[in-house]
Amino acid sequence: MKGCLDEDDKKARRSKIAAEVMTPKLEILEKALQGSSTGWVAGTAGPSIADFALAVSIGWVNGGIVDGVEAGYMDKFPGISDYLKRFAEVEEIKAYYEKK
Repeated sequence: MKGCLDEDDKKARRSKIAAEVMTPKLEILEKALQGSSTGWVAGTAGPSIADFALAVSIGWVNGGIVDGVEAGYMDKFPGISDYLKRFAEVEEIKAYYEKK
């Protein structure tokens, strides 16, 4: 089928997207998190629905699930890494994963 990419080509394209598109966007997020008075994206005292959506999405990408984006990709962003750790320590989040 014309236009189909093989797996190596897909991985190479995803790696390029990670480097050229995701990295600059994550740098913006890193600065926003560092500028947050509470450490949460909406500036709330605790995590909001925005944090749930963001942390799950970033965690998914960081987990190595996306071909071409290595596990631990967020490690080069210490503010994002800290955010993910803080989110994982929320009691309700911990309780949810303990039930699984």
